[in-house]
Amino acid sequence: MKTKEYQGAMNFYGYALMLDGDHPEPMYQMAVCLQAMGWLADARMALQSAISMSEARPCYSAIRATPIACLISCWCEPQRAACSGRWRQARRS
Repeated sequence: MKTKEYQGAMNFYGYALMLDGDHPEPMYQMAVCLQAMGWLADARMALQSAISMSEARPCYSAIRATPIACLISCWCEPQRAACSGRWRQARRS
């Protein structure tokens, strides 16, 4: 069940980054929270950071595909509602 406690979730992802600052997944999840809260510019920066972090190590290549897909689908089209649906769908695959 989703409780929409995005700020609390972001705090925990911040802790995860403190424990392992090289892993891009917490940064990606922070981008998901930021997007859900409507902070799209911050979400975009978080996605770009997740991509940069994932490029540093080949073992994160699978993780890198999701933020890239989100950037393409969410910021190449002006419709935010369409973006949200594609974002969730890309994350599930």
